[in-house]
Amino acid sequence: SLMGHSYGGGIVQAMAAVVPERVLRVVAVEAIGLFSTHPSQFTSTLRDNILDRDRGLNLQTYSSLEECAARRAGQNFVGSMPEAAALVLVRRGTVAVTGGYRWSCDAAVMRPGRQRLPEPFVQDFLRGIKCPHACVIATDGLWRRAAFPGFPLFSMQWRVLVPLAYAVAAAWNWVTRLGRPLVPALMRTSPTASRIAFIYHQLCRRWACLRRPSLIRMHTGGHHPHLTHPDEFLAALAPWLAASSSSQPRRVANN
Repeated sequence: SLMGHSYGGGIVQAMAAVVPERVLRVVAVEAIGLFSTHPSQFTSTLRDNILDRDRGLNLQTYSSLEECAARRAGQNFVGSMPEAAALVLVRRGTVAVTGGYRWSCDAAVMRPGRQRLPEPFVQDFLRGIKCPHACVIATDGLWRRAAFPGFPLFSMQWRVLVPLAYAVAAAWNWVTRLGRPLVPALMRTSPTASRIAFIYHQLCRRWACLRRPSLIRMHTGGHHPHLTHPDEFLAALAPWLAASSSSQPRRVANN
């Protein structure tokens, strides 16, 4: 059984597709596939990775874990988070040094990806998952901006609305940008058409690639519900774990 969070969730999903005989079940927390890149951005992304060697090299020393948490809460890729939740993360992501604390993570994780897969490759991984598969998402998590009012993420109504919105966005992009590619992006500052393209390609179509996935929703927890709300996380996941354990025959693969 494999469980992964965020990028780790994409990794365990890929493993389940590549070696299905060795994986009983998969739980992906706030994840649905690996990061991908638009073909028009492949060269520029590789260039950014090679040239941006100093990104993330924050060697500042903080006087306390609370000071680390305040910075983590305010400068967070997935949006702001409560300092109490950030404190849970910094306790695992800092190291004590003379005079206080420093981040312990590899600075390379802050650099642009060197070689991200094209989106069709990621979707092929997802189609290859044959074992029981659960996705855990929080309403206030990574994709909170991908839900429409009254249409929860991955609901049937949402899956009907998203392709319609994408068709309109793609047509508008073709007319206003003279046929230039519509590059998916979900950042807050991204154009509306790019955000819709991201939701369609990297959420809606990816979800359609999965075989009978189980969706487990949490009302709160942010992008790290397993760390910030562990009791609620376990309570939400336990019924699926019990059901998938009883229905899945035991398999043993020899090395």
